[in-house]
Amino acid sequence: MPINSNFRFTSNTLQSGQRAPASASGGVRGPGASMAAPQLGANAALQQRTLETARFVSNAGTRAGQLNNALAGLPAAFRPSTAVSGNTNLLTVTSFSGQSLPATTVVIDQIAMTQRNVGAAMEVNAPAEAKGTQRFKIELDGKTHEISFSANENMTQRQFQQAMAAAVNNANIGITASVTTSGTAGTLVLETAATGAGDDGNPRFTIQDLEGEAVALTGADETYRHGQNALFSVNGGEQQSSATNNVNLGGGLLVTLVNTSEEGVSISLGQNRTLMQSSVRQVVTQFNALLDAALDNEADRVTRLLIRDMQGAARVGRRSFEEIGIRINAEGRLSIDEARLSAAAENGSLERFFVGTNGRQPNGFIGRLSRIADGVVRSPMRHVSPHAGRLPGFNDVLHVLNNGGNPQQNTGNGASHFDAYLPDDLMSFLFDALR
Repeated sequence: MPINSNFRFTSNTLQSGQRAPASASGGVRGPGASMAAPQLGANAALQQRTLETARFVSNAGTRAGQLNNALAGLPAAFRPSTAVSGNTNLLTVTSFSGQSLPATTVVIDQIAMTQRNVGAAMEVNAPAEAKGTQRFKIELDGKTHEISFSANENMTQRQFQQAMAAAVNNANIGITASVTTSGTAGTLVLETAATGAGDDGNPRFTIQDLEGEAVALTGADETYRHGQNALFSVNGGEQQSSATNNVNLGGGLLVTLVNTSEEGVSISLGQNRTLMQSSVRQVVTQFNALLDAALDNEADRVTRLLIRDMQGAARVGRRSFEEIGIRINAEGRLSIDEARLSAAAENGSLERFFVGTNGRQPNGFIGRLSRIADGVVRSPMRHVSPHAGRLPGFNDVLHVLNNGGNPQQNTGNGASHFDAYLPDDLMSFLFDALR
């Protein structure tokens, strides 16, 4: 990191280009004095070392605390906390906001469907038989809508079908239209946007020509499938009906009916796999954040011990990492293989690794990582060299960083932070900074 030319801990610290007063001893002067001119380079190196060390101490405690929180949240993330379907091919859980879930079984006799009209197959490249204005009406759920389009002289039958479909879609009445093609034949398809049955078993919509013969030519009035409601029962109770497949079963439980079931589909309290994976990602993110902070201060031999401890913790879990979708690089940073992480959440290996099962303790990686994070939280200064706290201006810089300030900003006049140090202390700082 380059040193700002205005960087000083206080105004009496020697600045770039500043001439130092003469010193009989050639070492550190008394109160209010600055370092001798030959020590300009060493002074800049000390300032750099002070800034880097203070930055590490400031970051390390915060990041270790965040790692501790991520590790502490793992057990809750793996506890049963959400409703889970016993067969997602038949029923899926949309959401669950309840505090408890009694035993629930759903029998699905019928799922809700849209009404679908499928017209006649028409030769796509043949000339359209109808010309001019085409006007027709659609009666949908008791409301009548008039729709029209114009067929020009040169239209093919496919273009005629497409023009009719566009007119229906542009009317935006709750029916979608499309043209499907098989070989050289095209078919106009009309379908309600919403599921549900019509009144008294009648179609949800009907379509009829008013001017021209678009409906007659395309066969758009041929009902292929009537709309229908979903029919289901819960825990052996009376059959219930729903116009949609999205059903509220009460108690904060919303489900989607997917297919009919001869036997009941059970819904029980289970693990939230999305939450599990999110919690593991958080651990990985916070592990990397603390390791990165340490790597940024790698020049400090004591910080290198922390780096080795973290890399060692990762190596303890390395044998199982591949199975649960975690990778480790040469520096010890972790990354996630999302596909494997998801599979591990499904087969239980993620839970076994991070929280243990059946009374067994989790993998040693978690225990070692917890001890490392806790140690940094309790005493970040233990992870820098013993002289670090005596670096010139260290406490002031750390205070500024901890309060969100910029220690490189010129702060005005004040006594030099080098003043109170003996020559022997200074030489030890220089040795540390320049090694």
